[in-house]
Amino acid sequence: MYYEASASGVAYAAIYCVGTHVLAIGCIAAFLLLWIGPGRSVLTHFEPVGRLALSNYLFQTACIVLLLYSPGFGLALTLPVWASLPIGLAIFAVQRAGERAVGRAPPLRPRRVGMAADDVRRRVRARQSLTLCSTSRLSGMWPSGSGLSSSR
Repeated sequence: MYYEASASGVAYAAIYCVGTHVLAIGCIAAFLLLWIGPGRSVLTHFEPVGRLALSNYLFQTACIVLLLYSPGFGLALTLPVWASLPIGLAIFAVQRAGERAVGRAPPLRPRRVGMAADDVRRRVRARQSLTLCSTSRLSGMWPSGSGLSSSR
């Protein structure tokens, strides 16, 4: 965006630059107040979508490309700007319904698969290391006066 090279144009540009940062800080503060306040239950509905961020991004990109650009309906020049909010909310609702129907939303805590096998391996290694230390094969490793050699 270009402004005229006058005092009012420079002032308008400065106010615009400062205003965008103030707006961003205000949005962050509103989100944090919602997070620590009673609105946290509302925000928990967004958690599954945040856990599948890459899948959701690819799905939203495919939907928008099909709606707005020439491979699909080509509505980019005909839709007003305010129509982007209902379109975005509709895509979000479709994603949430699909996640619930398919059950793709991962659990809140990661699953520990194969822990029993890892425990067994760890115990076997510990037993083997104790066995190696108690055998006489390692007795020649240490100098005789160090106190570390076995007395066998």
